[in-house]
Amino acid sequence: MSRGRKRGCPVNIRNWVIEIFDYSVDEWVRIFGLTSMDRTTNGNSTDGSSETDEWEEPFITKRSSDLSLEGDYIEDETTGERDPGQDLLNWYAENVGCENDATIRMTDPYGHVKVADYVVTKAEDSWDSEKASCSWDLEQIGEPEYPAYVHVQGICVTELTKPDTQITEMEMKVGDPGKVIVVNFTPENASNKRFKVHNSRQAFAKVTSVTENSITLLPVSAGETVVKFTSVNQARTCQIRVRVAE
Repeated sequence: MSRGRKRGCPVNIRNWVIEIFDYSVDEWVRIFGLTSMDRTTNGNSTDGSSETDEWEEPFITKRSSDLSLEGDYIEDETTGERDPGQDLLNWYAENVGCENDATIRMTDPYGHVKVADYVVTKAEDSWDSEKASCSWDLEQIGEPEYPAYVHVQGICVTELTKPDTQITEMEMKVGDPGKVIVVNFTPENASNKRFKVHNSRQAFAKVTSVTENSITLLPVSAGETVVKFTSVNQARTCQIRVRVAE
């Protein structure tokens, strides 16, 4: 059974990161808007040619798999352009041969990674009275890769406007705009960069807008609170003492 599956149901894609490699710029592009993922392992298949072939390449027996993705149609409200990850999937579906070979990286909620090549066999958009949705069917080709897992060794925080300065204390005033606090991990290539945040006195400063790598601190009233950050992997911690003045 695939990691994340429960009684044969599709994987809950929340907290997964699904990316597609853009060879034109040599960068991974995240596919946003995904709502479900279904991975099916097929029977044994063979790759290569027989030993009697002129290339003398032996058969390689392995298991193949299919991947189905579903999601909401994502479009930039300002430019009207489609989500780049979704757009890349559609581009691969429209091509044939080697141009149809997409590389997908799947990272589960714990930071375990699988990288594999897929042929995008189908891309479909649909609309109803409430929203637009989309789906893709992919077939894995070749053997997947599983990069080594890198544990978290340390965690610290910085202000968005001062990315090179680690902070442990902060002064704020009632009425000030919120400050974006970025969570940093050591090493930078740590596999699991998820974190938990705890605020000791929310009456003085409120934690808002929690993202994958940051939070926003909003001053509420005069007083002092401690905001603690804990990495999900290895339970590394750091904290900020926040003082709010009138």
